[in-house]
Amino acid sequence: MATVRFTNELIADIKRKARAPFDTKKGEIEKSKNFDHWAHTIWKAIVREHETALLSLPAYWLSSSNRFSVRVATPGTSKYMYIHAHTQRSYPMPRDVKSNEDIECITPSGYIQLVPTSEVFKPLIEEVIEWMGQMEVVEKQRDTMLDGVDQLTKTYTTLGPALKAWPALWELLPDYAKTKHKDVVKREKVEPKELKADLTAMTSTMTVIRMLGKL
Repeated sequence: MATVRFTNELIADIKRKARAPFDTKKGEIEKSKNFDHWAHTIWKAIVREHETALLSLPAYWLSSSNRFSVRVATPGTSKYMYIHAHTQRSYPMPRDVKSNEDIECITPSGYIQLVPTSEVFKPLIEEVIEWMGQMEVVEKQRDTMLDGVDQLTKTYTTLGPALKAWPALWELLPDYAKTKHKDVVKREKVEPKELKADLTAMTSTMTVIRMLGKL
């Protein structure tokens, strides 16, 4: 078999093909969720008893918005999850709010921060957490695959031994590497090396990708 070395170009092409199915799947999950039906509830939680008064004012007296940007605290961490809820009409918006049992604040960047213990927004928060959890699963699978590719290309300098260690790598190769590998030039001597990649997890992930028809 021909000696095919892991050049920076080849590694980048392998990684690009490896991560593409995960990016596609994550994008599908992102687009699968729509929070627009929460928009009016969010607005009412902000304006509360002032709703009637605000709606009675001339439209040009206040800034208005037909999109509410919301951030939800991730349980047990200091991180936030971000969503948007759109409306068919514009609503007058205050610059800030007095914190209450549902809304903590409106951040300087315009995000409406929900109170994690809000009963009104409990279903929304649960929706967001479940939705983000689906994307995190995909991200972890992607990271496992990319870390494994890193380990393979660091452990072996050429393609032949890497394919012997993990035959499924063949499916991630660009055509030019496959063609060169098939050219019979000489047989490489394979030296045993310690490979730290989780090949079982990588193979399981590849199986899922094949089932989804992503490769």
